[in-house]
Amino acid sequence: MEVPVLARSYCRDIAKGLGALTIGVVTRPFGFEGRRRAVQADQGITPQGKSRHADRDPERPATFSSR
Repeated sequence: MEVPVLARSYCRDIAKGLGALTIGVVTRPFGFEGRRRAVQADQGITPQGKSRHADRDPERPATFSSR
Protein backbone atom coordinates (compact mmCIF):
# COMPACT_ATOMS: atom_id res chain seq x y z
CA MET A 1 0.00 0.00 0.00
CA GLU A 2 1.40 3.39 -0.96
CA VAL A 3 1.33 6.09 1.71
CA PRO A 4 0.25 9.50 0.38
CA VAL A 5 3.03 12.10 0.17
CA LEU A 6 1.28 14.38 2.65
CA ALA A 7 1.13 11.60 5.25
CA ARG A 8 4.81 10.75 4.73
CA SER A 9 5.78 14.40 5.23
CA TYR A 10 3.61 14.66 8.33
CA CYS A 11 5.07 11.50 9.88
CA ARG A 12 8.60 12.59 9.00
CA ASP A 13 8.11 15.98 10.65
CA ILE A 14 6.73 14.42 13.84
CA ALA A 15 9.61 11.93 14.04
CA LYS A 16 12.17 14.67 13.41
CA GLY A 17 10.60 16.86 16.09
CA LEU A 18 10.87 14.00 18.59
CA GLY A 19 14.48 13.33 17.60
CA ALA A 20 13.56 9.79 16.58
CA LEU A 21 15.68 7.71 14.26
CA THR A 22 13.73 6.97 11.11
CA ILE A 23 14.71 4.68 8.28
CA GLY A 24 13.19 4.82 4.83
CA VAL A 25 13.48 1.95 2.39
CA VAL A 26 13.26 2.74 -1.30
CA THR A 27 12.86 0.07 -3.94
CA ARG A 28 12.45 0.08 -7.70
CA PRO A 29 9.98 -2.14 -9.55
CA PHE A 30 11.06 -5.30 -11.35
CA GLY A 31 11.45 -5.08 -15.12
CA PHE A 32 8.36 -7.19 -15.76
CA GLU A 33 6.18 -4.67 -13.88
CA GLY A 34 6.35 -2.30 -16.84
CA ARG A 35 7.76 1.03 -17.87
CA ARG A 36 4.96 3.06 -16.25
CA ARG A 37 5.89 1.87 -12.76
CA ALA A 38 9.59 2.43 -13.46
CA VAL A 39 8.91 6.02 -14.55
CA GLN A 40 6.78 6.65 -11.44
CA ALA A 41 9.54 5.24 -9.22
CA ASP A 42 12.18 7.39 -10.89
CA GLN A 43 10.04 10.49 -10.40
CA GLY A 44 9.70 9.68 -6.70
CA ILE A 45 13.43 9.12 -6.23
CA THR A 46 15.06 12.43 -7.08
CA PRO A 47 18.37 13.94 -5.99
CA GLN A 48 16.47 16.92 -4.57
CA GLY A 49 14.30 14.62 -2.46
CA LYS A 50 17.32 12.79 -1.08
CA SER A 51 19.17 15.92 0.00
CA ARG A 52 16.06 17.56 1.41
CA HIS A 53 14.73 14.64 3.43
CA ALA A 54 17.60 12.27 4.14
CA ASP A 55 20.80 12.36 6.14
CA ARG A 56 22.39 9.72 3.90
CA ASP A 57 22.42 9.12 0.20
CA PRO A 58 20.72 5.74 -0.26
CA GLU A 59 22.93 4.95 -3.24
CA ARG A 60 25.99 5.23 -1.01
CA PRO A 61 25.77 2.75 1.87
CA ALA A 62 26.90 3.80 5.31
CA THR A 63 30.06 2.17 6.63
CA PHE A 64 30.19 0.90 10.17
CA SER A 65 33.12 0.33 12.46
CA SER A 66 33.45 -2.21 15.25
CA ARG A 67 35.31 0.31 17.40
